Amino acid sequence: MTTSLACSTAYLQSAVFALAALWGSDETLAVMSGQGGIAVLVSFAQVILAVLGAMRRSAPQSGTNASVQSTLAGVGLWAISAVGAAGCIYAHTVLKAHVEYPNVLAPVIARGAESARAGGMGAPGGDVKQGVTGRVFRKNKELEMAVAWVFVVTLSVFPPITTAIVSTHSPPPRFLQPSVFIPLHFLLFNVGDFVGRTYLPAIPSLLITNPRRVLALSLARTLFVPLFLACNVAVSPATTGSKPLLNSDAAYFLILIAFGLTNGPSAPLDTSVATVLCSLPVVTIF
Repeated sequence: MTTSLACSTAYLQSAVFALAALWGSDETLAVMSGQGGIAVLVSFAQVILAVLGAMRRSAPQSGTNASVQSTLAGVGLWAISAVGAAGCIYAHTVLKAHVEYPNVLAPVIARGAESARAGGMGAPGGDVKQGVTGRVFRKNKELEMAVAWVFVVTLSVFPPITTAIVSTHSPPPRFLQPSVFIPLHFLLFNVGDFVGRTYLPAIPSLLITNPRRVLALSLARTLFVPLFLACNVAVSPATTGSKPLLNSDAAYFLILIAFGLTNGPSAPLDTSVATVLCSLPVVTIF
């Protein structure tokens, strides 16, 4: 089931980005912003459910009531996902009815028909396509390395390490218990990621179009790894009581928000710059 979910998600995301790219870079950025917005909504719902659970946990409950609350939380998240899926289906229906939709797809359909004719006449259509793909790959190698390293750094600490970070308060108050603290950290990262995706690329002074500078910024995010390790990482019960180098929940939250802010604009920036490089091969971007 997990493998099927991963494959279907990857296919759907590739299809959505391919369709958005036909409309232009602005539409691609809008899709990426929407991804961040959905993540904020889901994580906000998780925080609300966690807070409600913490409030009810103060009163004695039987195992049956706890099980019912867990089931209701799962049903609530499923309902949110179902509403989102229905909204996506409706949005796609509206998009297909757009008056410019056939014109946007016309070049893709024409290329497909040309490739089919070339294949029928024995022409090496596959070799030509492979050659174009290779040239695009080589032209954008620095941007590809940049976006790959962004994901390497992000996924190396979020969530494998960040979910092991707990509050520095001992004992932690009710709303800083791990059951609330961990969902809260997801929300803070997603808020930073959404702001980074949506608003930072719109600031002209932050719009970097030099691929080497984009790569340098991506590599610089590696500094977040030791910062997270310096926080209150509870790797075992024996280390929970030891004081971390950064003995502050506020400092951890600020680092987390900055981590999201730098993660958000990376993929949109790489995508928009790569679009320029591929569509305008005779122009040198400085």
